[in-house]
Amino acid sequence: MANVYQIYNLKRKIADHIGIEKANHFIPDEYLNGDNKTAKQKAQIMNAILEKMDYELDISVIKNIRRNTSCNITKNQMEIIDCSKNKTNIQVEQCEIINAGIAPSKIEMLGNKYIFRFGYGKCICRMFSKIENPKSFRSFCYCCAGNIEKLLGYWLEKTIEVELENSHLLGNKDCVFGSINEET
Repeated sequence: MANVYQIYNLKRKIADHIGIEKANHFIPDEYLNGDNKTAKQKAQIMNAILEKMDYELDISVIKNIRRNTSCNITKNQMEIIDCSKNKTNIQVEQCEIINAGIAPSKIEMLGNKYIFRFGYGKCICRMFSKIENPKSFRSFCYCCAGNIEKLLGYWLEKTIEVELENSHLLGNKDCVFGSINEET
């Protein structure tokens, strides 16, 4: 879910990529005063920001900004991953991580590329679930790509770079991401 730090960090990244004037256009200072706002209200603010970004910015700019402002791994996710690393059976390990909702329900190889398929039939974004009357914005999905890179990188103990293949928000049944650095 969005918090004031995430909104501030997004504003900083926008300023880094396209200038402070544009950052102020997308995120006015009143959006940074979130002390008295509920999680739902903060998510609605983020929704308004991302809607503007989707309509006004080039996709490559959105990708760069959102991947660098993705949600971090939660303490609970780290604990589950750390606990599973002590298991000797890789299938048990993967199953436990999948059941915790941390990893995709299916990881497959297509040539020398990982395909990460989240077979949940719904959006996997923690923030998006808090938004009333959401619209489909690709900005959410690129944030998830960054989060998945962090999760899978932590789990596999190597750098994994993923790209959005398709998503529930873009009309697909499931969210699907593919690795773009073909490490095996």
